[in-house]
Amino acid sequence: METALEKTGEETFFAKNKKTIFWIITVITPLLIMMLPTGELFNPQVRLFVAVTACGILLFAFESLPQLVSSIMLPLAYVLIGLAPSKAIFVPWATVIPWMFMGGILGYIRVSQKATGMACPGI
Repeated sequence: METALEKTGEETFFAKNKKTIFWIITVITPLLIMMLPTGELFNPQVRLFVAVTACGILLFAFESLPQLVSSIMLPLAYVLIGLAPSKAIFVPWATVIPWMFMGGILGYIRVSQKATGMACPGI
């Protein structure tokens, strides 16, 4: 059964301009946050952090950029803007947990390859 959209062949305004709308929201939201007045607790540094973080979250949510690019841009933005030193931003990668997680994922992929017969012979 055909829907009304398939019969007419027309798309809604949102469907036609989805990416553009997502980019506008991603850019406007941090700008609006930067316009908020500051006070004792919401100082300029916190305001900048919230704006950069909101932009990063929106990039993830709308998938405006590839996820890898978004995940690299957020910590780099914190360092480049001067919100925190690079030692503080990248210290979680110096612990065992991310490497154990990645090793587990790679192990799971290897087991899946063997189980489905997609593994390279002799490895």
